[in-house]
Amino acid sequence: MRRKLSRPTLFAVVSLATLAAPTAIVACAVGTDRKEFGDNFADSATPDAAVFVDAASDSPIPPRDGAPPVDATPDATPPPVDAGQDQLSPPIDAAADTSPSCAGQVAIVSGDDTQLSAAIHTSGAWTTQAVAGASAASGPAVAALGAGFVAVFRAAGDALSSTTSSGTTWSAPVRVGAASARSTPALAITGTTAHLAFQEASFLYAYSPWNGAAWDAPTAIGAPQSFGFEAPSLVGVGASVIAGFGGSSEGPLYLQERTGAAWGAASSVTGTWVCGTNGGGGVSRCGGAPALLATGGATADLLAVHVDRATRILTSSTRAATTKTLTVHGPVGAGVTSDEEVFLAKAGPTRAVLTFRGQDGKGYAALVDLSGAAPSWSAPVALSSSTLASVPRVATGVCGDDAIATFVLAGGGVKILRLRGTTWGSEEAVGSAPAARFASIATRP
Repeated sequence: MRRKLSRPTLFAVVSLATLAAPTAIVACAVGTDRKEFGDNFADSATPDAAVFVDAASDSPIPPRDGAPPVDATPDATPPPVDAGQDQLSPPIDAAADTSPSCAGQVAIVSGDDTQLSAAIHTSGAWTTQAVAGASAASGPAVAALGAGFVAVFRAAGDALSSTTSSGTTWSAPVRVGAASARSTPALAITGTTAHLAFQEASFLYAYSPWNGAAWDAPTAIGAPQSFGFEAPSLVGVGASVIAGFGGSSEGPLYLQERTGAAWGAASSVTGTWVCGTNGGGGVSRCGGAPALLATGGATADLLAVHVDRATRILTSSTRAATTKTLTVHGPVGAGVTSDEEVFLAKAGPTRAVLTFRGQDGKGYAALVDLSGAAPSWSAPVALSSSTLASVPRVATGVCGDDAIATFVLAGGGVKILRLRGTTWGSEEAVGSAPAARFASIATRP
């Protein structure tokens, strides 16, 4: 059972985790050599005592129940997946994707720590705009809202800001209250409301909804306030929003639901072990926000994918639509690994696509069939033969595409790739978007 900190106690614990972090660093120690996608990623460390303490007594809680990580046996890892160009499917004729009769729109927000660019593809052409005074210190979040799009980004000095589009024109950036963020923000939409979740500089998780004209003042996620090493993810499921995170102890995956104006208690997914450490001191960074997807299914209404702490294997879980029971289903695929955040998007009524960056620095995508009692995954394919500058992201397709992925090449070029059926097309440049480090995507039909 997850226990949390009261705010006065939290800062002392967070400070220790930030400055010393002996538990997280030892547990995730994998040396300084970069691991490759598909190799053996099993760490021998066992779970340490949880960092959370009881708010009433401030006494440490017992260690985790010791449930072993999924597929942590080293000799069970198959040969590496070849990340070469020969994994790419035959290209799709891009001309078919740019029909001026299609009203669907694609928004790409990209940038780095000096600039931010926002592009919208509509009626067969890109319109690109530099957002004056904006930048992206980490991946921005973007979503369709009303008749346009909204993007939230971590600008200079970690200031959390946003911009909205009207037609193909983006507004000047607006600060989200006085909020500062440590990492990538997360957006979710329910009805006509946008919801924002982010990790404050103090590692605490905060939430703010868009009231139609501005962001409400950020408030705590949970009471006492939830927190962790990595930023939370967020998804809308029906009228509710759900945050996903691993906490500060690299323990199980937690899901926390907001219904109406209140957050419920966080629920853990038994048998999961989330990787989430900032690294340092010769220790490789691992983890990132888990991917969350509202499936719309009658059996399961939520799919989650996270990075396993010991193996780095991408692991999936679902939530039952009726009982809300959480079930871990195990690896996305044998040897399918990553050190970073991952992303999901629907690609049809009973199908979705997962995108991630492998430990070889290349981008991959895997399809999942959601029609059965458990998710059924295809083998990942390489999105590009090039090394990527950051994690690829994905959105549901428009204008005949099932899904569209975006990524930034190591040289800074911003690209998209379209999925039709099981075939990914060839790389397309995003209009006149300048070189960047991060890119995010959203679509509207």
